[in-house]
Amino acid sequence: MIRRPRHLVNAPDVLADVGSPAAAERQAAHEYYNALPLPTASMTFSAYGNDEVKHRLNELFNYKCAYCETDFGPGMPVDVEHFRPKGRVVGPAGNLLFPGYWWLASTWANLLPSCIDCNRGRWHQLDGSHYKYGKENLFPLKGGAMPATTPAAVATEEPLLIDPAAEDPAAHLNHVYKQSPSGRSESVVEPTIGALGAEDPRGRASIEIYGLNRPRLAYSRKRMIERMKSAIDNVELLYSLADDEDHQAKKDRLKENGRLALNQIVRDYLHWMNPYAASCRAYFRKWLEDFRSNGSAP
Repeated sequence: MIRRPRHLVNAPDVLADVGSPAAAERQAAHEYYNALPLPTASMTFSAYGNDEVKHRLNELFNYKCAYCETDFGPGMPVDVEHFRPKGRVVGPAGNLLFPGYWWLASTWANLLPSCIDCNRGRWHQLDGSHYKYGKENLFPLKGGAMPATTPAAVATEEPLLIDPAAEDPAAHLNHVYKQSPSGRSESVVEPTIGALGAEDPRGRASIEIYGLNRPRLAYSRKRMIERMKSAIDNVELLYSLADDEDHQAKKDRLKENGRLALNQIVRDYLHWMNPYAASCRAYFRKWLEDFRSNGSAP
């Protein structure tokens, strides 16, 4: 998960505050949810699913899930995800509360592109056990607070989930490539640790609810890092050959080739447009620190 502020792209015209399909839909929703007797079923919204909205979200995140950074690919549909659930929301006691944040259903600041596994509740198997991941109608708040029921009350909320279009996930999440207890390499996402040794609660909630360590996702991240490691091995070889070379022109040429290879790694793995860029960046930073501490200076 990496930060991609919404202002980097133009907001969709279809969601404009005035004179848009979303504006008409918001007015209809206001009348629907304030009618007497109070409604007991969710209103159907459609403006947020407009192709222009999907285009802008894909432009912002380059056809990646905002949460897990999986590339949607040619065959995977994009879920237009509501950060604050529009229809119903799971309360602190686990009960489903009605209504949800209906006034944000067609609001640009509440929308993100998501893969099916991060957005919908689905079961996953790990080591013979089954676990359910996916945001669905979950939106936990600090201290078990009740969700807002009015637009004004949203400003006082302290969400436990991370919105990568509004804040930097790196403040709450660490991406770690390590050996598992069984000796296998794995790429995992962990909460950051505070000064007093406590896990970051927002990092922990986001990992568990979005399912950032679900098996197939972790495997895909590991494969990407392993491909990058092969490219890094080539960089190390070039710099090693340069260190052993006595002829200055050849030495300079080898170092230049090493720098070019590093630039290619940035383009292929570290640029925000690439899948799993956050995990690749974390691995690369650690490698570069170790490489320079050994006397090499790319």
